[in-house]
Amino acid sequence: MSEDAGFEHSEVVTNWFGYWPSLHDAEVLRVDFRRAIDESGPGLYLKVHAFEMTPEVNEKGYFKCIKHCIIELRFEKVHDVSLRNFGHQNVIDGISLAFIPATDGSRRISVEVESLSEMEFSFSCGKAIVVGLTPGLPAEGVYTREPSA
Repeated sequence: MSEDAGFEHSEVVTNWFGYWPSLHDAEVLRVDFRRAIDESGPGLYLKVHAFEMTPEVNEKGYFKCIKHCIIELRFEKVHDVSLRNFGHQNVIDGISLAFIPATDGSRRISVEVESLSEMEFSFSCGKAIVVGLTPGLPAEGVYTREPSA
């Protein structure tokens, strides 16, 4: 399934980028577990720094990145969480969603946050929602400082 099809309010992200981004090289900024988001039960919020990498390179030979933003995602009715190697940068290869049948006949979503550096993360949930998108760079992180030559 395309990831935007699994997220409610995915148009918030597709309006910014013009498409649903792969989130390759995105950075996980925050994972916030909640024992009860609301009546839906356990959940979590995930904030990622995303951007579009262009084929152009800057004077130092690094690919130019545009459309920097912070995407906030909310997952409801979370179960079977596996989190490994959380560290200082947590660069991901992407976020994959797949619909799976639940024992009660309902449909759940399997979520896999694929790692490039450090954090690996997976769980299942009842609902995946784009809460918001804030244009710009995060307050801290690798993209807020000049790359070393």
